[in-house]
Amino acid sequence: EAIEMAKKANLLSRIQTFCRSKEYNEVKTEALSNTASTSSSALKNFLERAKNRGANEDQKLNNARTEPSPQPAPAVPESFPLFNLAEFFINLGIAGDNFQVIVDVASNPRKYQLLCLNGGERFNSIVTAARSTVLIGGTMKPAELVISLLTKDCGIPRQRIVVNSYDHIIDANNLRIATVVADNHGPLTFTHSTMKEKNIFGRILDSLAHLFEKVPNGLVVFFPSKAFLNSFLTAIRSENSKNFQALKFRSFYVEGSDENVWEKYSKKAKREKTTFFAVIGGKFSEGVNFSDELARCVVIVGLPYPNTMNSEFK
Repeated sequence: EAIEMAKKANLLSRIQTFCRSKEYNEVKTEALSNTASTSSSALKNFLERAKNRGANEDQKLNNARTEPSPQPAPAVPESFPLFNLAEFFINLGIAGDNFQVIVDVASNPRKYQLLCLNGGERFNSIVTAARSTVLIGGTMKPAELVISLLTKDCGIPRQRIVVNSYDHIIDANNLRIATVVADNHGPLTFTHSTMKEKNIFGRILDSLAHLFEKVPNGLVVFFPSKAFLNSFLTAIRSENSKNFQALKFRSFYVEGSDENVWEKYSKKAKREKTTFFAVIGGKFSEGVNFSDELARCVVIVGLPYPNTMNSEFK
């Protein structure tokens, strides 16, 4: 009921507009700069300034007509956290028994996630209402999990499910697949325990160093999780080794670092060497066409399986 009332009154947009207003910033600045004063005195000061502004409005208008002031650069719109909070509560209100709230207490600020434990509950309404449903993807195999979802959770008979598979778009003669299982220090094993080793991230960087030099145009490197990727980037930046300098010279982009990161990477990769770091299961691991210069080489660090020590699995 509260959510519906907020929608009808357009409450969030009104709060957002007020928070960006000059009046709000003046009251906020006054409160922060004078902690000894009470909120009522801060409000009185604000009203007094507003009164003085009104008295000088005509004079400012005349000055603006005779001496046009330079136009400031357009402000970059900022995200408003209340919209994300409202969306979270809306989804929480319609969530069923197959949903769980995950709280990451280690992060700062603390993160809340609404996790769907079984997609069949939401998918059922789609396949039952439609006459036919087509699922298309570049990596649909193994398909047993999807078939199980359709048969057990959605009640679709197995004989009604048709599975088709087609050859890869790249000719076999133009494709080479290799597995790197070890380096000069020993086996490359990425488990929950080995991730605590100090030199593991440097070893990953050293294993990629040869590709920085040899691969033309785009080099795409996928990590099993966002946390793994962030730990890797933090470690190699702090070490600032020779191979990290080679990576910076080649230039690199990271998934989620910028709203326009894909456009920037694509433009760069078509002209020269560059690297793109992404996450398996993330935005760029499915449904993105890494054609031609955008991915002359693709690297997967570790195995593309979720970490069983993750709180979502626990």
